[in-house]
Amino acid sequence: KYFKSMSKLLRVFGIRVLDVEAVDFRKEAALESQQRLPHLVYHRTTAETVNRLYTLSQAKAVDLTKTCVLVDQEQGVFDLAGMTKDNGRGFEVICTAHLFDRIFREVRVWARMGYNPIAIQAELDHEFGVELGAIYQLVSSR
Repeated sequence: KYFKSMSKLLRVFGIRVLDVEAVDFRKEAALESQQRLPHLVYHRTTAETVNRLYTLSQAKAVDLTKTCVLVDQEQGVFDLAGMTKDNGRGFEVICTAHLFDRIFREVRVWARMGYNPIAIQAELDHEFGVELGAIYQLVSSR
């Protein structure tokens, strides 16, 4: 379910999602191909996601500088921060808990200011349209 929903979402931006489980890393050509591709590491739980990134990193199966990790708990951000220091290589971490916190905080503020639901939606579209536009530009430039 998680993989399919993420795949559907990214398809809107022209990104084709491959299930890494379907790739046989024992074949050298497949490994080289995977290392060149950008990766989004995302699993059902934060712990699974952190463990998967650790495994991929140890196997040198992905280029961490081309990797984005999506976690749903703040603990994952802390766990991955230690991994970045250990490896000396950077990767991006997105925490959905942080995103939802920001969105809900802004909605509460607008509701207290007396905005109606239509105005709140317009504000959300304006506020987060920048992020979606940036993603779209990034994908379109490839």
